[in-house]
Amino acid sequence: MKQVSLVLSLVCVVCFLLVSCDKAPPTMAVNDEQLILVAKDYITQHRPEWQSELGLPPLVTDKGSYWEVTFALPPDTLGGTPVVHIDKQSVKVTKCYHTQ
Repeated sequence: MKQVSLVLSLVCVVCFLLVSCDKAPPTMAVNDEQLILVAKDYITQHRPEWQSELGLPPLVTDKGSYWEVTFALPPDTLGGTPVVHIDKQSVKVTKCYHTQ
């Protein structure tokens, strides 16, 4: 009887560990304003030549595993703007480029 109880206990512990290890860490709760600030800070530090475009209206888009922060040009304006990808798990910039 003790062996059956021990085996059942071990099975329960193993199942619990498998289920808890399979889950991804929760995504941090971050609002658009914080994401825009992360993007602007990154551009200011790493791409100062793009700072003049930080006054454009920002747009945050959920892309699944990351957020994308872009800046909208005025209508009838040619050119590009910075695009910043921010990882949802770490809330760190993973990619930054400029459109044309």
